[in-house]
Amino acid sequence: MIILHTTEMEEFSKGVMNHLANRMEEGYRDEFRENNAGKIVFYIHGNSEIEPEVVVPTIRKRSVYVFHGFHGYDGSSYDPNIGFMKLYAIDDTLRRMEPDEITYIMPHIPYQRQDYLQKPHVPITAK
Repeated sequence: MIILHTTEMEEFSKGVMNHLANRMEEGYRDEFRENNAGKIVFYIHGNSEIEPEVVVPTIRKRSVYVFHGFHGYDGSSYDPNIGFMKLYAIDDTLRRMEPDEITYIMPHIPYQRQDYLQKPHVPITAK
């Protein structure tokens, strides 16, 4: 199992890692904290395009859990559109690294309230 996080979700993922480690047997705690954590760093090009880099030795044939929040370029402001683009880029990067499975943990998913047709000729954005 590998736990990855984007910059804005670092504190949250560390809390989860500590909780999981505390529930393990004493001999496995330190090994779990050191060998199962990684992060995702984004490089922002001059034309505002984003490029993710997964900083972890290998995830091939392992289960990957990704903590992701929908923040803008700087990581502090909320921007669902940039957050979704980051999510798509992360997903493509991870799939090319050939893990067994990928699970995304997101405390909030934008557009989830737009899940039905509110008036004629409008999109169902959550779809």
